Amino acid sequence: MNRFILVFIHLLYISYPCFGYELSICCIFQNDSKYLPEWIEFHQDRGVEHFYLYNNLSEDNYKEILDPYIRSGLVEVFEWPFRYKVESQWTKIQCDAYMDCIRRIHQQDTWCAFLDTDEFLFSPLNHDIKTTLNLYSDCVGIGVNWVMYGTSDVEQIPDGEKMLDHLVKRSSLDFYGNDTPKSIVRPRYVETCINPHNFFMKNDLPIVNENKVIIPMTNFTVKNSVKKLRINHYWSRDKDFFYNVKLPRRLKWYPNVDEQIKLESMLNDVYDPILSSK
Repeated sequence: MNRFILVFIHLLYISYPCFGYELSICCIFQNDSKYLPEWIEFHQDRGVEHFYLYNNLSEDNYKEILDPYIRSGLVEVFEWPFRYKVESQWTKIQCDAYMDCIRRIHQQDTWCAFLDTDEFLFSPLNHDIKTTLNLYSDCVGIGVNWVMYGTSDVEQIPDGEKMLDHLVKRSSLDFYGNDTPKSIVRPRYVETCINPHNFFMKNDLPIVNENKVIIPMTNFTVKNSVKKLRINHYWSRDKDFFYNVKLPRRLKWYPNVDEQIKLESMLNDVYDPILSSK
């Protein structure tokens, strides 16, 4: 039987009233308090109704920053105090957090996106992401492609100003990193988290790209497609963040400094201020 027919049958089977949120986001963070307000408020403006945030050993003022969002009911914070030494351990920590979230919301939320704080999900078609998600009523999961942004040659974003207004240069769409998607899933269909990008769904139901083409378990799309759904991935943020935070983190796992600097330089090829308010 066609897999999409199976999806349709299953969606009919569970078509009872949902008492949670139509669209939520799950994220694990560490020492990102400076960036959280813009990230939260951007997604709230685009139709995200709730945030499940997992704090991994932050030492900054995240509690103070998140307090108004928590008191308003927009954000829930869960402490996730697990340490790691190698990349594989960090991957497991992320996946375990995501599955904890899935267990909490699998009977209530319709869609949940799994993002990092440097990833901004939106729809080029509609201001409200949920309007575009209506096109995927026959799907259980969507892999949304990245568009990777660099420092835009910005030394440091001034305090109080939006990152999205300053970081306006990206890689070309055919850049090899842009064939990587992140997932928006129907939580009730998740079997397990394979890696921070991908989920294995119940009954072998597929995750598809924005064109409803099945994404293989390798979790790479054949090519980048971001006409309906898109994630701007501000991989390096500004130069201050890249050299003082990002690069030291990366060198723990990828010890070639020149390769990392070359990678960042490739993320500034195209001027694309699509999310800038200026």
